[in-house]
Amino acid sequence: MKKKIIFYTMSTVFAAVCYITLSSRAGGGAALVGVDGTNATGQAAMGGGCNDCHGSSGSIAVSVELDSAGVPVTKYYPGLSYTLKISGTNSTSHTLPKFGFQVAVVKSAGAGTSAATSVGTMSSSGLPSGVQYTPNSASTCGVDVYEQNRALTATTGTGGSGTTYVVTGMPFTAPASGTGAIKIYGLVNAVNGNGSSSGDYSNYTSTPLTINEAYPLAISAISKQADIKCYPNPAFDFINVELNNADAARITVYAITGALLMEQNIDNSAAGLACFNISNLMPGMYLIKVATIDGEKTATFVKN
Repeated sequence: MKKKIIFYTMSTVFAAVCYITLSSRAGGGAALVGVDGTNATGQAAMGGGCNDCHGSSGSIAVSVELDSAGVPVTKYYPGLSYTLKISGTNSTSHTLPKFGFQVAVVKSAGAGTSAATSVGTMSSSGLPSGVQYTPNSASTCGVDVYEQNRALTATTGTGGSGTTYVVTGMPFTAPASGTGAIKIYGLVNAVNGNGSSSGDYSNYTSTPLTINEAYPLAISAISKQADIKCYPNPAFDFINVELNNADAARITVYAITGALLMEQNIDNSAAGLACFNISNLMPGMYLIKVATIDGEKTATFVKN
């Protein structure tokens, strides 16, 4: 009898803790109770994430993206600016109109274990409504995360099957050259909003997204020390490319994905100046490559 009483008491205490602390995670699991629900540190797989009290369901399909100008990329250029996106879809038969989330970015080596290390730079400014940046130093969850600071309303649908939960536009600066592959982990916790953890469904990315490092932007200097100037930068409708110490060049503009967008040749008669109309480009980071008889150089500009 004594053992049964002790077991009952421990179960009751655990349930109370789940209700009191975890059901109040609307303000962010990392910020409030130091929980990494993404599994970037292996917490979620060991029962230390949202699934410990909220229900676990593979029917909440979760995906993450690293975007440049709204386009998903599979490689990052060191030091350039991107945005993070997380998406979830309700495939259950339950009505789940609200949600929370977490996104973490870690170095590939050690990912999914307690040795996971955050890479790149997240920011507390320029965030979508209802989103906060919680650094590991302030949460002790093991990694830096983006997460909700209040219960978020479903992006599409009213909570039933097919309802989507999407957060996009979270700023991320790629890590320094030589970091190598990185992994993006994400969690979506779809909830019914009844004030407790019962009837909720939480799921993290079963396979984190791997983003490989692209070649460094810095290309060895042209022998004539050609100098590239791009202005204004950031730009709105037009970008000027000025090339000094070179007789002629082919100038090309690329999306961060590597897609060629436009090109122009300049020579002495053009006074080393090219002007591109970029009014139709989406906001984001772009590459400009200048090729001369002596070699190539690459520069970047931002379209606002």
